[in-house]
Amino acid sequence: MNPLDCYCATQATLLPFHQGRFACYSQDGQLIKEAMLYRNFCMVFQQADLVSATITEYSPVIFAGFLFKQYGHFLLESLARLWYAKAHPHLPICWVGRDGAILDFQEEILHLLGIKNTILFVDQPVRFTELHIPAPGYIIRNHFTHAHAHFLGQGHAEKTIANKKIYLSRKKFGGESCLSNEDEVESALKDQGFSIYYPEEHSVHEQISHLSSADVILAVEGSALHTLILLEHVTANVVIIPRPNTESNANFHTIAIAKNFKQTYLPEKHLYSEIIPISNTHIKYQGTINITQLQNLVHGDCFSPYALFAKWFTEAPEYTLSSQLQTDQLLNKLQKENKELKGHLKTRVFEHQKLLSALNHNK
Repeated sequence: MNPLDCYCATQATLLPFHQGRFACYSQDGQLIKEAMLYRNFCMVFQQADLVSATITEYSPVIFAGFLFKQYGHFLLESLARLWYAKAHPHLPICWVGRDGAILDFQEEILHLLGIKNTILFVDQPVRFTELHIPAPGYIIRNHFTHAHAHFLGQGHAEKTIANKKIYLSRKKFGGESCLSNEDEVESALKDQGFSIYYPEEHSVHEQISHLSSADVILAVEGSALHTLILLEHVTANVVIIPRPNTESNANFHTIAIAKNFKQTYLPEKHLYSEIIPISNTHIKYQGTINITQLQNLVHGDCFSPYALFAKWFTEAPEYTLSSQLQTDQLLNKLQKENKELKGHLKTRVFEHQKLLSALNHNK
């Protein structure tokens, strides 16, 4: 299936989510893989066994996938198929999930995206005489299509305010934080001209307005940054503090590439003065930020992000630059210099762009 295809199944049976399982079956009892949830090519939930449908839906319906309550997963996965719903407002959409309720922030986002379709929830086995299954425009740690990025980018940008620097704090988010000294971090960043922003205290519309006018956005890896996919254009330099002792999350790279905005990670070396393991589903380590090092980084070269060119990286990943320089040697040198950067940032996103900059500088 191509990124923006839609598979149409007739006489399909969709099973509700129960005990970590759900599935969709064709008329002849075969699993419809197009309806399952995938991340990085792996199926997320286990396949439920086929049972007879208890009701039949005779009108055509769009399958929207799994409805997540968590903010980041709702943005990335629960909206991933709705590009098709926007183009077919007369067709109801249906989700599977743990319960059938739309939260306030979800309703606000659906309104922003112009989704006017009737919403259905599958809480029992249902046979659909016609089920439209759009391909997801976003797959976690895999891809983000430009067409889907365009569909999501409905938040009109405010005029950028020079030197408007904001830090998206997680202090009031609730639960265990990956930073043990966020009070100190906030205080130090205030001294550097940053305003402290707590996204969960604001509506989605207010977040979009605030983020779109920023010159610099600084944040720890987290769902608050995923709001950027709702902006028509991201003009800020986005700078990410890596979570302690954790490989960088490829979602932030796929978003920056598809939305074509400037983004970089602060190098983890010396950034944390202490890292301890903790027992939590999402937070595996907690770190204490070295305030002096953070202040140095704010004023250092690594706080000057450069653009990630979406077309070059996604459409021509094997593109080679013609130059008289010994590009392999230069690339190896840059890789060595960047050995402290995390995970995916050691790969061609960072290295190709630095190579391109170096080649242009030496022309």
